[in-house]
Amino acid sequence: MTLQTELENFYGTQYYHRLPLTKIVCTDGVKFFAEKGKAFWCVDDMSIMAIKLNQPFLAITVTAKNSKAKIVYTDGNDNILKTKRYRYTTLADGEYNFYCTDDVLMLSSEY
Repeated sequence: MTLQTELENFYGTQYYHRLPLTKIVCTDGVKFFAEKGKAFWCVDDMSIMAIKLNQPFLAITVTAKNSKAKIVYTDGNDNILKTKRYRYTTLADGEYNFYCTDDVLMLSSEY
């Protein structure tokens, strides 16, 4: 089963998990993404950028392909606020969608 397929099983959350670098908390699905995908770096990046961008709502798309990654931050209305590229990642190929609102980082399926 792929990481993307496993993430589709998350709807809502039972617990909020404090992230170490910011005041942002994450849901069970984001915690699973970080652990299973070995993507703590990605979750840290998203939480730090959420603070820096200071928007009431963020839609975040993480795309991994051929050991490279791109993270695009938008306001949810297709207005790109920031794009970051990474030359190397071990994250499984795929597109992963997140939202951040009210200092909670979540999978799009958990909204």
